Amino acid sequence: MIAVLPNGKRFVNEADSYHDFIAALLAAIPAGDTPQAWLLADRRALRRYGLGHARPFPFTPTAWLRTGYLQRGNTLAELAKQCAIDANALAETVERFNHFASTGETSIFHRGGISL
Repeated sequence: MIAVLPNGKRFVNEADSYHDFIAALLAAIPAGDTPQAWLLADRRALRRYGLGHARPFPFTPTAWLRTGYLQRGNTLAELAKQCAIDANALAETVERFNHFASTGETSIFHRGGISL
């Protein structure tokens, strides 16, 4: 799962506490703009861990998709369009995130590192 702004870029270590997550969101938004971000997960992560009110398998996300709480896209570009996220920046963000995940390197937000 990654958290991105409408500009398609990550702004926080998604494993941070809710307090730190919101503080990072507010710090990343230009003054006067409405704070908003999207949590993006693939089907496998959603089934295994759930996301917010959407519970993991064996529950299905059907009701949450119907209400708009969850959005779904067959491609990253399709999802970006539905969520009004910059598609090119999102593609770069996901590519970079996946690179860190595949190599075990620490990302710019130190996800996977040790929190003291």
